[in-house]
Amino acid sequence: MIYLIIAIFILFAVFHFDILGNSKGKKYYMFSLYVIFVLLYGFRYRVGGDALSYEDSYRFMPTFRDIGSYGLYYKDYLYAFQPLWLLLIATAKSIGKEFYVFQFVHAIIINGLILTYLIKYSNKPFSVLFLLFITHYYFYLTIEIEREVLAVGVFLFNIKNLTNRKWVAYYILAAISFLFHISAIILFFFPLLIIFNITRKNLILIVLACTPLIFFKEFFLALLKPFLVMELMEKKMEDYNEIELSIAGVIFNYIMRVILIFPLYFYYNNKKYDEYKWLFNAVIIFSVLSLGLVGFERFLNYLIIPFTSVFIDFLYDTKFKKEKIFAYSMIALFTFLNICSVVPRRLITTNNKGNPYYVLFFPYVSIFDKKIIYEREKYMFDNWSKK
Repeated sequence: MIYLIIAIFILFAVFHFDILGNSKGKKYYMFSLYVIFVLLYGFRYRVGGDALSYEDSYRFMPTFRDIGSYGLYYKDYLYAFQPLWLLLIATAKSIGKEFYVFQFVHAIIINGLILTYLIKYSNKPFSVLFLLFITHYYFYLTIEIEREVLAVGVFLFNIKNLTNRKWVAYYILAAISFLFHISAIILFFFPLLIIFNITRKNLILIVLACTPLIFFKEFFLALLKPFLVMELMEKKMEDYNEIELSIAGVIFNYIMRVILIFPLYFYYNNKKYDEYKWLFNAVIIFSVLSLGLVGFERFLNYLIIPFTSVFIDFLYDTKFKKEKIFAYSMIALFTFLNICSVVPRRLITTNNKGNPYYVLFFPYVSIFDKKIIYEREKYMFDNWSKK
């Protein structure tokens, strides 16, 4: 029920600000949503994905006093955390030892980063937020991948440096992202998407060249090993390599996650929208590679919010809508299906133990209730017991 109330609250902003074009009170309304999200996530009790494991291990995490002896990396990669994550935990522990204190600190930071980015850089910020919310990407980002989303949040404010070719500033922020989560290593390669002008023809050739890698995982992993500069990276990729899809699953995902994105890409593939080229190139290439090694799916986390923002801009393109209504409708449908092919589709699926994914978020439980949801605990236990 609480999620429905928030969705309606966001939907009102969509009509009032994005559709009707009112600007008075826009920032104050976004700030009220910020407060709501901070309270929602700060007061939650064992709601989310990896957040459960972080809560279980929180008492063993370092304070400022013993952070030096804790070490930055461990042979057991499950407990290998980046420096800024450890500093964030130590900061929270200096305020209070309870895990909900950390939840509040994390919620204040990440909701601030995401909502500030939307209000500053999105043409229709509430529409973007609404789509992220109803498709559950917002939940996925903020309370399932709690560590990685900090790296994502920093990257959102690094996109301007990327597109404006301000390399010093870009690499400084990319390094900060990496110090939050190891997956941010991919950010050091993003400038190649700007420097090399990948044409439509070249992108199609790249996709065709990468497609066979889907069926030759061991060869694919061997190609990657020289770039996996840390033992932790290699271990994670090997774990992802164990995830298998059937031929039917590969074909279905290839259509949903690769083919369906091309119509929107063709629409934006001109000089007028040159600033989006790197984004589409990255989304398409990583989508193909993720079907070979699921680990590449993590890199798509950095692109979810800007890509959703571009899609929302397309939906509000009234000129194209009026002139070519059928083409507009098909592009909108295909792109929406593409967006729904990952996190939203998981909401109606189960893991290999038969546990539904949606239990990570439903029902909502607060620290004032502290009710244990057995299905949620079992889902995470089964997932982590495989690692």
